[in-house]
Amino acid sequence: RPLPDDFLLALRDGQRLVKLHNTLVERSRRQFDRIKTWHTDVAKPYRMAENLRYWVKAAELRWEMKLLVPVSEILNNRQDGEAWGKFDEAVFRWARGVRMELMEEWRLEARGVERKRAPELRVEVPGSEEYAVEIGDMAGG
Repeated sequence: RPLPDDFLLALRDGQRLVKLHNTLVERSRRQFDRIKTWHTDVAKPYRMAENLRYWVKAAELRWEMKLLVPVSEILNNRQDGEAWGKFDEAVFRWARGVRMELMEEWRLEARGVERKRAPELRVEVPGSEEYAVEIGDMAGG
């Protein structure tokens, strides 16, 4: 199929990707690394570029995946099939990775499996029993 298609053109300014990322993070049990700010006025190409870069970085931090997106080639609307192909692959990889994580969470939830307890750490000061502290106890765990 010829690229860019209407789907990729709709994602080009990054807004839908940011909103989708945030929605999926909210539905996840591990709710961290939401994208808190992004550009809604995308009349300037640099704002679209920042939105895409926010999404790429959030994918790396939250979903633990490195996406290769040729941002400048996409925003210059070049008919470069290779650049649009990389963008298409990045969106697909991201969607597949997010889906796998969410499906695993839902599968565990359906089985009634509780979250694993956070690891505990015991810090001891040599020669002094009274100063031994369990970090899990300090956090209310």
